[in-house]
Amino acid sequence: MKTPNISVCIETLLSTLDGFKISEVDLELRGPGDPEGTQQSGQLPFKLLNLAMDARVISFSGGLVKKILEDDPQLERDNNKILKTTLNNIKHEQTFWVKVG
Repeated sequence: MKTPNISVCIETLLSTLDGFKISEVDLELRGPGDPEGTQQSGQLPFKLLNLAMDARVISFSGGLVKKILEDDPQLERDNNKILKTTLNNIKHEQTFWVKVG
């Protein structure tokens, strides 16, 4: 985990009351932690994604997913079959959703 820059923290807290802005700065400084567990800071082991830096990509991708599922909820069209296969493969992998001590 990288150590937060205290001057950036104080500057942000003094310059805004916007909780979303404070949260964004906190995310950039400390990382997202583990949303499935108890670790409140640090980086997740994503290979191609950084939650703090890629928010626009994540939002755009979410919109695409929503549109695809609105148009083809069962992913039965030819161009969506690879998505369905990939999702089914992921479902069968062992996943631990909660790690509370």
